Amino acid sequence: MKTHFKTGLILVCLIASISFNAPTSYAGNDNPYAGQYDVLKKTLPAISDSNKIEVVEFFWYGCPHCYHFERPLKKWLKTKPDDVEFIQLPALFYETHPWASLAKLYYTAKRLKVLDKVHTPIFYAIHAPKKHQTFLQALLQIFAKHGVSQELFFDTFGSFDILDDINEAEKVTKTYGVKSVPIIFVNGKYRLSGGKAGGYKKLIKILDYLIEKERHAQSLKR
Repeated sequence: MKTHFKTGLILVCLIASISFNAPTSYAGNDNPYAGQYDVLKKTLPAISDSNKIEVVEFFWYGCPHCYHFERPLKKWLKTKPDDVEFIQLPALFYETHPWASLAKLYYTAKRLKVLDKVHTPIFYAIHAPKKHQTFLQALLQIFAKHGVSQELFFDTFGSFDILDDINEAEKVTKTYGVKSVPIIFVNGKYRLSGGKAGGYKKLIKILDYLIEKERHAQSLKR
């Protein structure tokens, strides 16, 4: 892994989100956020088997925008409604893409059952690194703090199970038509980005609005 990331890769985060499903903007008369999110013409397949309202975020550890979105997202997760299933996935466009190493890092933490403990520290290690410490040194220190030895880390990181995870990440990224990060989908119907929402705090407000919208739609089906 590299401590620094190529400027060209980081600029990917700045690209406006485009989906393979051509979007239309919801224009209801009672909608205070019309035009600030996308309504997909075709509903995307659910990722989980849950009957809850599904909120999916695609991210990349090396993305500065994902890093800045992490704080408001964590705050929202503390009060996330019980009827909402939140799924976080590393975006990956193909198996040998430069983002693959950090996607493998995510799945390594997940398989070692320390993801909730190391997720945010990994962001900090990349975007707010300590002096006189390489990213790899910081990474091993982060995992060691939670009982993961260097040997176990590398064995898991290089396992076939992680390759399976990577292939699945690539598949889902393509299915959802992800072109930039961070990006959020609500029940496969709505797509949210910080740029279109007008900032991440506003995005959270719109997310809550769309969750309520889906909750109301589901109640009408009962």
